[in-house]
Amino acid sequence: MRNVPDDWDSYYSNCAACGKQVHASEGDCECYLSNPEYSERPWLEDSGYDYCEGEWSKIVSERKHVARKDHKDGLITTGQKYQITRTRMVDDKTGKSSHHNIKRVVK
Repeated sequence: MRNVPDDWDSYYSNCAACGKQVHASEGDCECYLSNPEYSERPWLEDSGYDYCEGEWSKIVSERKHVARKDHKDGLITTGQKYQITRTRMVDDKTGKSSHHNIKRVVK
């Protein structure tokens, strides 16, 4: 008596890059998520983008300011120096891009 379904092996596949056996529920192998060589948009690396976990990122601008008034978020107060770093994020699968701003106090 055999207690294994007929489609048992169809849930696993071998990674084309590293040969590791991956279950269908896990999605892509880790090597695809960390290596820009196996990404959908490898040319972005030539433009200075960094690749990590299926997303490309690049710092677009860094600007320093002196606050003229207190910020609503409470992070910056009047007279403090702060820096805004703007990063462009590009999704590897869809190609959609977005910008993320990070605000931090500069001493």
